[in-house]
Amino acid sequence: MKTGYSTLGLWLNLSTGRQLFLILVLSSLYLGRSSDSHAQTNWTGTFNTDWNTSENWSAGVPDTADDVVILYTANRPVISTTAVANSVELQSGAMLIIETSGSLALNGSKIIGGGTAAFYNNGTVQNNGQLIVGNTGPVGYYGLKSSGIFNNNKGAKITIDRATTIGIWNQAGTFTNAGKITIGAIASVGETGIRNDANFTNDGNICEALINIVSNSIVSNTGTFANSGSIIVNAIRDSNISSNSGIVQNLKSGTFTVTNNTGVITAANNTWKGCTNTDWGTASNWSRDNVPVTNDDVAIPALAINQPMITTTAVAKSVEVQSGATLTIAVNSSLTINNFKNIGGAYTGFYNNGMVQNSGHLIVGNTGSVGQVGLKNNATFNNNTGAEIKIDRSTDIGLSNLNGTFTNSGKILIGTIASVGGSGLINQAAFNNITGAEIKIDRSTGSGLWNKNGTFTNAAKIIIGAKAAVGMYGLLNNTTFNNAIGAEMTIDNSTYAGISNAADRNFTNAAKIIIGANAAVGQYGLVNYGIFKNNIGAEMTIDRSTVYGLYNEYVNGIFTNEAKITIGAIASVGATAIRNDATFNNTGCGALINSVSNSVVRNTNNFINSGTLIENASGDNGISSNTGLVQNLNG
Repeated sequence: MKTGYSTLGLWLNLSTGRQLFLILVLSSLYLGRSSDSHAQTNWTGTFNTDWNTSENWSAGVPDTADDVVILYTANRPVISTTAVANSVELQSGAMLIIETSGSLALNGSKIIGGGTAAFYNNGTVQNNGQLIVGNTGPVGYYGLKSSGIFNNNKGAKITIDRATTIGIWNQAGTFTNAGKITIGAIASVGETGIRNDANFTNDGNICEALINIVSNSIVSNTGTFANSGSIIVNAIRDSNISSNSGIVQNLKSGTFTVTNNTGVITAANNTWKGCTNTDWGTASNWSRDNVPVTNDDVAIPALAINQPMITTTAVAKSVEVQSGATLTIAVNSSLTINNFKNIGGAYTGFYNNGMVQNSGHLIVGNTGSVGQVGLKNNATFNNNTGAEIKIDRSTDIGLSNLNGTFTNSGKILIGTIASVGGSGLINQAAFNNITGAEIKIDRSTGSGLWNKNGTFTNAAKIIIGAKAAVGMYGLLNNTTFNNAIGAEMTIDNSTYAGISNAADRNFTNAAKIIIGANAAVGQYGLVNYGIFKNNIGAEMTIDRSTVYGLYNEYVNGIFTNEAKITIGAIASVGATAIRNDATFNNTGCGALINSVSNSVVRNTNNFINSGTLIENASGDNGISSNTGLVQNLNG
């Protein structure tokens, strides 16, 4: 007769519901086994404050297999050398101090506070050394969970890896970082790098207080999170903090929301901090502790401790000089950019919203595309004497002076080796080409130089279309253009007009303008719809148009010549040297118009001559009135 049941018999006689219940109980016991099976040692502080003194522990100095519990005692534990444990729990009122020379490494976890954690703080932690969590083994749901006071002081370091849910959870109390926290550099910590439900402060300047979340893990804040240091995130999901007066680098596609931002939020993957000195080539000056390379988007913020100076050879994918910041490129130094980033509403290679002092070489797009705009200036840009800027391979604009002031005392070469898109140079603010400077523009498709909405003053040399076509217009003026005394402009290789001056706009020439001396300029050498003045002492030559050399077209247009205009001396300008449909004044003793080619002067409105007009046309000519000299040499 059977006197008992086998294990299988007992199992088979259980109901299905009881079987399932037993499976869940046994599974729970198994899953918890690795944490609960570790030995526990409690801090007693019987002898002194030294962590590594055996008499201070209930079961000896902790090793990697021990779960540590730190109780409230008169002697608070101090780590001054190397310490290890499986996990650490600080109970209410307890304190742990890690000195500058000390380190604590944890590579396990314990069930506490509703989940598994490697480090649980319900007391006070003062870290001046290193806290290393999960560098070799898994540490449970939370790497570090704090409900008390946690201070990671200046110079201290915390590294956290291999959590499954959250790297740091500040559940209650206060967490203050004035040192360095690195999360997920070796292995993921789950979806959340830092979760704050209380008070979290990244406190210090941008060189001292750093939180670097390397893994795809967010910052989640439901309490108060203030940053005056640096935060780097690499998450594709959204993060948020309460306030920022430092730097936030948001390097992936997730949105980073700051309720009150007075600092910098940037997507650049290498941000200048200037922690050591002003040298661009010093690695410790950069947020990644690496000097930028060709695939780095660079941001230069105003709140950097030192502003950067390039003294040798530098490269970047793109560069953004932010408002209030300054970048200096020294003599015999260079910065090369061959890629782009979406900055200020456009894909741009170099974007300036601060101040740039270039005394060396700025090379944009010599081998790779630099996006829509090669160089975009929104503030102050000085290209100093002896300096050089080269721009190629933009798709829309080579150089855009959107706001502020661009002053060129050196050399600017646009489109020398490749197309720069629609316009070589667009000015919408103040552009000054200083005596001794030079601008060369080639390989645009719409206009070589477009003075769109600002004041352009040239006191030096501008050469447009000397090597290749520049599109419809050599120079298109929509506002105010001054070709000042001592200046010289040469324009070739346009397809519609060498110079076009828009209606009600002002173009003043007090120097030399040479149109079409070397290549065709399209239908018109110069077409005026606004107010054009060729002042005393100035000189203009026009050749190689196909219809009119000079066309004063718009009914309200006024063209005034007080100097010398020579038309068709080198090559024909078409059948008509000058056509006037508005008001044309050739005025004063020094005013001379010499139409050398067989091209007529046609007038349909008001052409007044009190200077000298010489024409060599076999056809009929006409003006409104003459109180000067008209010489008709061929008909």
